[in-house]
Amino acid sequence: MDILKQHYEKVVLGALLLGFVLALVYLLQMVESARNVTLEDLQFSKQNQLYEKQDFSQADHNIDAKLGTAAVWEVRGDSSKLGFNAELSVPMKSLRCENTSCSKILPWVVAQTKKVCPHCGEKLTDPQDAPDYESTVAKLDSDGDGMPDRYELKMGFNPAESSDADQDKDGDGFSNLYEFMVKTDPLNAKSFPALEKCLFLVRLQKKTMPVQLLGVTPIPDKANPKSKKNWDISVSVNNMRESLTIGGEFEVNKVRYRVLDAIYRTGDAQSVSVVLDNDKSEVVIAPVVNGKADETHKITMVVKQKVYEPNHLAVIRDVRESNPRKTIRKGVGETFEIKTEDDAKLSFQVIATDAVKESVRLLNMETQEEFLLERHSRIPRNAYVGRGGAGGGEMMDPMMMPGMDDQPRRKKSRPRRN
Repeated sequence: MDILKQHYEKVVLGALLLGFVLALVYLLQMVESARNVTLEDLQFSKQNQLYEKQDFSQADHNIDAKLGTAAVWEVRGDSSKLGFNAELSVPMKSLRCENTSCSKILPWVVAQTKKVCPHCGEKLTDPQDAPDYESTVAKLDSDGDGMPDRYELKMGFNPAESSDADQDKDGDGFSNLYEFMVKTDPLNAKSFPALEKCLFLVRLQKKTMPVQLLGVTPIPDKANPKSKKNWDISVSVNNMRESLTIGGEFEVNKVRYRVLDAIYRTGDAQSVSVVLDNDKSEVVIAPVVNGKADETHKITMVVKQKVYEPNHLAVIRDVRESNPRKTIRKGVGETFEIKTEDDAKLSFQVIATDAVKESVRLLNMETQEEFLLERHSRIPRNAYVGRGGAGGGEMMDPMMMPGMDDQPRRKKSRPRRN
C-alpha cells in the first residue's frame, strides 16, 4: 500500500497511456478494414449513368481551332501570351445576318468592314457606326420629367409618371428633380443642396456705359505724318463733351479709362445720306488699374454706337425664391446676400464674368472659396417646394422677364377719341 501511495500518479499515467495505445490500434484496424469495403458490401442500388464521358482532347472541343475557322473575328489575338482565349471574355457589339436563310450573329465590325457574312457568304448592307446603347439607355427619359429612367428606378420613382419630379421624397424642401440636377440624395433629408447650389445664372446682361464716341478728327503731325498724337477724339461722357488725344484719360462710373488707339474710318459714300455724318471711326480704350492700362479688358468704341462695359451684368436667381421675377443683378466687384435656412445672411461677390462660356465666378465671403456658376438651359419649375410645402413658382423664359433688355420700355399709346 505504501508503494501505491508513493507511485499513485505514475500508475494513473501508465493506465491512461495504455488506453490511448489500445484506442490507436483499434482506429488503425478500422481504417484498414474500410479500405477493403466495396460497393457491393454497402448494398447500394446502382444508378443509371446520367452523362456520357467526354474526351476534351478531341478536335470537336478545340475552341481555338473552331473560332479560327468560323471567321468570327477579323484578327485573332495571340493566346500564347495570356494562356487562354481572351476573346471569350470581351463583349462586342454584334448584329444578325440580314439574309433570312442565315440570320446568324456576327460582329458589327465584320459587317462594317467586310460587308460579307462569314457564315453564309452573302453580301451585307453597310450598317454604319454602331450606336452607343449605353449612352442611349442612360439618357432614356420616358416621362420627359428631366430624370432618366435608370435614375428613377434606382431611387424608387415611377419612370412613367412625370409628377414625381416636383415632389420632395425626403422632405428637405428641395424637389426630386432639383436634387438630381445638383447631385444630392433625394432619399436622404440630411443630403440637401448647399447655398451655392441654390443660385442659378439666368443670363449675362450687357451693361451700357454713359459714354459715346462722337467723332475722330485726324490732325497730321508735320514732323511725323504717321503719328496720331495730334488727332482729336471727341467723346461724350455723362452727356458732357470732352476732347481727348491718344493717351488721354476720362472717368466713367468711378473707373478711369485710357485711350490706347484710334482708327479713322469713313462709311460708304453711297449708303450715307448728305445730312448724316460719314464718320465711322473707332477708338480703343482700356480701364486703368494701378496706373497701367488693363489691356485684357479693352473696349472698342464706334462713332454714335452704344458702348458696353467689358464685364457683363450677372442676372442670378435664388431657386428658393417663390417669385420667379425676382432676380439678383450684379456686376464684377459687387456683392449680394441670400438668406440661410436659419434666416441668417450669407454674402457673395461677383469675381468675373465670361460671356463666351456664359458663366460667372462668385466668391463666398464667409469661406473665401470661389466657385463657378454656369448658365443652365433649364431651371426646374419647382426646385424648392419648401419644408412647409410652399414652393417656388414656375420659371419664366429669362428673355420674357421685365427689364432684361437694354432698351427702355415704351408706354402703350392709348387710342385717340374722335
